[in-house]
Amino acid sequence: MKAFITGVIVFIVTAGKISFNSETQIIWTEHLTGDFSFAKRESLTCNAWCYEWGGTNSISAEFKAPDTVVCATSMNEATHCSLQLIITKDSCVPGIDLLSIAPKGDKVYAYKSGYIKIDKPLWNRKILKAEFSFDFINDENSKRIFWNGKVYTKIK
Repeated sequence: MKAFITGVIVFIVTAGKISFNSETQIIWTEHLTGDFSFAKRESLTCNAWCYEWGGTNSISAEFKAPDTVVCATSMNEATHCSLQLIITKDSCVPGIDLLSIAPKGDKVYAYKSGYIKIDKPLWNRKILKAEFSFDFINDENSKRIFWNGKVYTKIK
């Protein structure tokens, strides 16, 4: 839990220093369609490529202010990076927070392009039902860093 809190703080501070467009407009829908049957067992289904990513099926969503929700995927023994979403009003700031096992390997990967669709009626009931696809800036090499998937979770 301490690593999660540290990661969110590092991400928020770093996101504020990014000089390019680091956010995307939310696409609100009246009824987000698709297969969300995973929600009976898990809060997330996703596909990604990032350094030290081995998979995850859990995401948390929490109100940090009346109009701001912070989301973060869970890390485990094989996954040392976390997708972070800061949702405020009609915009979303996505990023990847890598808490590396390598010395001095921690890094935040900023948003490059993509989208997020959120079910508005469920959002009003404090449930995040979303579909997303994001690409992130990789300033180390030409390898594509991405994260896409679906979320269904209560907002605490």
